[in-house]
Amino acid sequence: MAYISRMTVAKIFALKLMRPIKRVTRAFAIIMVVILISGVFTYFKPIGVESIGYQYYNDKTYRIEKTNQITNLMYGENLIRQKVNEIKSQTSNPQHQIDLALAWITQNVRPQDASPSPVIDDNYYNVLKRGSGSCDQAAYVFSVLSTRLGIPARMIMLRDRNGISHHTASEVYLDDKWQYIDPWLGIFPHKADGTGYTRFELAKNQFALVKYGYAPRLTEYEFANSVVFETFPFMSFDKLLRKFLSKLGNLYKANNSSPGGLNNLAQTNNGLSGDELTTSELDSLRLFDKARSNHLDENFDKARTGYQESNMYGQIAFIAEAARFFFGVTYFDQHRYEDAEKYFKHAILTYENNPWKNSHYRFLAESLIAQGKIDEAKIWLNKSTSQGAHARLRYLEEGYPAGLVAPFISY
Repeated sequence: MAYISRMTVAKIFALKLMRPIKRVTRAFAIIMVVILISGVFTYFKPIGVESIGYQYYNDKTYRIEKTNQITNLMYGENLIRQKVNEIKSQTSNPQHQIDLALAWITQNVRPQDASPSPVIDDNYYNVLKRGSGSCDQAAYVFSVLSTRLGIPARMIMLRDRNGISHHTASEVYLDDKWQYIDPWLGIFPHKADGTGYTRFELAKNQFALVKYGYAPRLTEYEFANSVVFETFPFMSFDKLLRKFLSKLGNLYKANNSSPGGLNNLAQTNNGLSGDELTTSELDSLRLFDKARSNHLDENFDKARTGYQESNMYGQIAFIAEAARFFFGVTYFDQHRYEDAEKYFKHAILTYENNPWKNSHYRFLAESLIAQGKIDEAKIWLNKSTSQGAHARLRYLEEGYPAGLVAPFISY
């Protein structure tokens, strides 16, 4: 019996000793899997269509440099987590949490129908850095944030009878049903009884389609025939694994071009030549990237200093143009509307051929609206050729409250 007892004690001791070893081994295995997945996603060019905002990587994409995808991902996750903690500290009500999440997305992923092509690729953390996007990018970032809040979310593509998608929105699972939400327009449609629409209910309500600006461009058919679109990091693990394996199957076709960070610039009309950027050009990009990070962190003074340095550096013309624009946006985001008004009026007069001119018109108008100068705002909105600006003008002329923006801000 004593021998058996000693053996039992020895086994128990060995098991206790093995537990921390197993935990360390498991943690090491997880880290290795993350590194492997990151390597596949970072260092190999996707084939065809990539399932992050279904953006296209093709021969017209300009690859600037390899960047650490893990570092970018951690930055984005930290930003999302900070916002999650902030929202949860304000309310535990899922409906209110979604409202706060939607408000944050409309401020940080503003509709992009007036700006030049994006200078950052479409991973959700880079969309946040860019500060603007199309409907799919806004839906993507919103779905990530909602999922991190613990509220299931997914993207949906509205497709016409030819299978073409003209708009992407989101759905959140609340009150035991999937409810429609449009992060790009910043709207969460509700019925008269205060409950949210499913996309099928919205599709049948012509009055609602008109009210929210969908009709006549989008009809009942597109809403009723939406296709669910899931992507990392809010897709299920098995779908993520299948996506990863499909990438492994394409490695024989891949090259060493790398998406990530500030490294996707369209070659068309960007003034760049050759396959590599100079050290000075890369420094200009890094300055802009750092300024955007400070802007997102609401370090407005540091952001303005960074944009000014990036503008003065002037190694890449369209980066300098973007820096001048975002310099003014810092005043708007800081609620310094008089300063924003002065800045954008000066920029419009000084840089007549600036590709961001429509965006200047829009932010100038919004700065005026925030000060109650509605009539003057209408004049500037009318000067713009932006769809978003015209939608905003139409809402103002039809007597909608000035605080209701559709869309909120378009670049």
